[in-house]
Amino acid sequence: MLQLASGKSVPVMMNCAALSDPEKTKSLHLPILRAHLGIRRTKDNVLSNFYWPGVDGDVTRYCRSCDVCQRTVKKGIVPRVPLEKVPLVDTPFKRVAMDIVGPINPPSEAGNRFILKLIDYATRYAEEVPLRKIDTEIERL
Repeated sequence: MLQLASGKSVPVMMNCAALSDPEKTKSLHLPILRAHLGIRRTKDNVLSNFYWPGVDGDVTRYCRSCDVCQRTVKKGIVPRVPLEKVPLVDTPFKRVAMDIVGPINPPSEAGNRFILKLIDYATRYAEEVPLRKIDTEIERL
């Protein structure tokens, strides 16, 4: 038994028995209200009933491998980048944007599978160039 700071005693498990039983693990991660708990809440739930060495890592791995959580939890939340003023371009072809579209299946009759797109910032003039491959240098525009 492990005595917690709150005065509660929990059993110490040396073989991760809580996570080795799929039904018990599911009940700790998916309580009665049927809402999948996150990593922190699942750890709190496990630690209120059990303890074993490495409990943090085991619970984290279990929650990250939960099929439902992987489909619903937002991943890769990136902090917002502050907006900046973009200088206006008034001279044609002073600044252009380029992108490659493809691979396109089936290829064209000439064997082209990619399209190089160029757009002028000042005039919004667009030009497209068909390409067979994208790993070679462009010979013409």
